Amino acid sequence: MKTIAYACLLAAALLIGCRSEEVQISAQEALKTVAVADLSMTDLYDTRGILKVGNSFVALASDGEFNAVSINLQSGEQRPFFPCRLSDDDYMFSLMSFNSTDGRTVTALDYQNGRLIETTLSGEESRSIAPAEEHVISLPAGQQHLIAAKGSSFVIATGLYNKGRYLYYDLNDQTARYFLDYPGHEDYPDMLTRTKAVLYASNILRIRPDESAFVCADMYSGLIDFCRIIGSSVERIRMVRLRHPIVDIEEKPGINVAYYRSNPLGFADVAVSQERVYALYSGRSVEEYGNDASMGDILLVYDWEGNLLQSYQLDIPLLNIAYDSEKNAVYGLSVSDENKLTRLNFSAL
Repeated sequence: MKTIAYACLLAAALLIGCRSEEVQISAQEALKTVAVADLSMTDLYDTRGILKVGNSFVALASDGEFNAVSINLQSGEQRPFFPCRLSDDDYMFSLMSFNSTDGRTVTALDYQNGRLIETTLSGEESRSIAPAEEHVISLPAGQQHLIAAKGSSFVIATGLYNKGRYLYYDLNDQTARYFLDYPGHEDYPDMLTRTKAVLYASNILRIRPDESAFVCADMYSGLIDFCRIIGSSVERIRMVRLRHPIVDIEEKPGINVAYYRSNPLGFADVAVSQERVYALYSGRSVEEYGNDASMGDILLVYDWEGNLLQSYQLDIPLLNIAYDSEKNAVYGLSVSDENKLTRLNFSAL
């Protein structure tokens, strides 16, 4: 079995196009979290993404009948949405890739059927958090879409694509264009494109609020990709690699990518503001932490050029994070004991 010596975040490999250079990560500053809401009595199970807007907390979390729930933090009122059953023969279980670019329009990907499910949350002034009816956006057929985020007139997605790592799907004329190569791996320099797609299939994708850029962070390695959107094109700004995943790869007779249990996981979640990218990093292995490896207690703060501005050691591990533009604050979901919504206590954002 392959082994590597791992010193968490002491150094990172920074890739800019074909150029690679070593950079140093600054010492991690301690960052405390403050509990702001007890969610232990709410119907949260298998949470796969959160949104925080003012007094509303929204989570992609299945309860058997619905895939998501919105909660009024003042009244405690809960409203489920994204039903698992749309009609007699139309089901959508295990939605992924929970996203909102504007804080009101919420999407999740039904990856089994290649479609985005979209709804709009009502405003605070209505004192109701009931979402509108769902709208279905079908993504290009014949492709396996795995992660997607919607802008006002386009969708950015990743999946098992042969033409490029990122899909830009124009919703106005329903045209699809593919951009950029997949990352490689130092131990497997001659991988097929399809193998690379499988290796880097699990990601978190967030669009900048002004829709000029997006970030894509891998959940199984220390890879985070900063890209800009120009017209209907995608360009890479910077790819930052903290480490390569510990894997065993075979391409014959078929593609098989197996992660070792000793592989430190990558990014647990990402939240974005207009100025910053907040990346929650795990660095924990399933071998050592079991299911808790999916949580992160290291927060890396980048600008949109991919420059690391600060690294923090959190006082508790978090499962998900979200940026609330109304409060100008980053919030996290802690599930170590009970479900608690916490605020990250930055001195300034």
